[in-house]
Amino acid sequence: MTQENGENKDSYKFIEEKIVQSKSKKVRKAFSKIITSIFCGVAFGVSAVGAIYFLGERILPKPKDEVPVVENQPQPGYTDIIIDPNADEEKDKDNENDKEDTDDGKNSEEEPKHIITSQPVIVQNRVRADLSDFSAIHRQINDMAMEVNKSLVKVAVVERELDWFQNPYETRELTFGFIAKEDESFYYIITDSDKVMEKEDIRVSFNGSPEVPAEIYDMQSEVGLACLRVDSGLLDADVKKDIAVSTIGESYSLFVGEPVVALGNPNGTVYSMLIGCVSDKNGVANVVDDRIDLFGTDIKTSTDGSGIIVNMDGSIIGIITKKLSTNKEVCMAMSISRIQNLIEKMVTKTPRVYLGVVTTDLTDEMKKGLTQNGGIYVSKVEAGSPAAESGLKAGDVILQIGDNAVFTTAGFSTYLQSFEAGSAVTVKVARPDREGEEVLSLDITLGEAVLK
Repeated sequence: MTQENGENKDSYKFIEEKIVQSKSKKVRKAFSKIITSIFCGVAFGVSAVGAIYFLGERILPKPKDEVPVVENQPQPGYTDIIIDPNADEEKDKDNENDKEDTDDGKNSEEEPKHIITSQPVIVQNRVRADLSDFSAIHRQINDMAMEVNKSLVKVAVVERELDWFQNPYETRELTFGFIAKEDESFYYIITDSDKVMEKEDIRVSFNGSPEVPAEIYDMQSEVGLACLRVDSGLLDADVKKDIAVSTIGESYSLFVGEPVVALGNPNGTVYSMLIGCVSDKNGVANVVDDRIDLFGTDIKTSTDGSGIIVNMDGSIIGIITKKLSTNKEVCMAMSISRIQNLIEKMVTKTPRVYLGVVTTDLTDEMKKGLTQNGGIYVSKVEAGSPAAESGLKAGDVILQIGDNAVFTTAGFSTYLQSFEAGSAVTVKVARPDREGEEVLSLDITLGEAVLK
């Protein structure tokens, strides 16, 4: 039965149906896929362009504007080697044009020397600074220091003592000095007063020459300065050839970060050198009848160090001070512009005016209790001074000296030094009391500062 069914099935195979897909439908389906792909690609492209357009300024860095080049003028930054292959041809054309312009008329305007052009510049090579350039800079600084050292001297203070067996021996303490003045007979040297004060045997060596005796010529111990005088006749002619007088600069224009060099005896060794920069310039030291401006550096000096601060031109802009420094860990220096007048008077031994007061600038809190404008506060009056004898007291406010109104301690010291010792001057002061203040006019005869 089963075999019979199989035969019947085979005999009816001719009537089986097969569903064949039309060729046009296949084409339409393929074409639809292609159109869809193209549409998606276009949509993606448009989206990408829009994203770049709207977000590009925020995400992508802005291109730098082209900087016009000024001919015959160095550009900052790198050292560029410029190659212009058409330079010779353009130069010849310019020369021909110049000749034609000259022939046409002499009244034509001259071309500017520096022409701003937007022509492209071809940079062949950029030269970067390396360690050799760093070393070269330090060699230049060293060369400058060697020139300054010609104006520096080694000062030796010699003392004679006896040992346990009563045998005599000498002790030597060394410091430095700088030559502030030279005349036909003497060299005048500024040095540390604390080292030479009350010393009898002081010797000076110029650039390694044999030591010669020196004498104390003048002194202002309160600021730590002394002036030594050396007979130039004691020096050989060859030694004198290498001696120079120091160059005094100015310190008013100093700025924080300015590079400076410490010379003299900064690390405890004479003729040593330390390099640094100005770290602050707001220090003040109020001394008798004067105010000294101070500036700090990041130079680390020894506890026994002294010396001068010079700028990159080799000019003295400060004198290292331990005496007036409020921070012993920082190398502080007296601004040369504030003490230059004092140094000039010391080397010429010009009498200095003496009033005998220490003053400070008024704070905002002090000004609230005063009805008078300006003035400076008297914090100390020296006993037996002209100020004390006239009745000036600590706590008074100096308003005027002579015809000059007083607003700052710096201005007051400048006005004071304009008078001569022995001259009479009227000082106007305000003396605060419980009821307000009393304004007084004190007649004072100025004295002469003594060597101390």
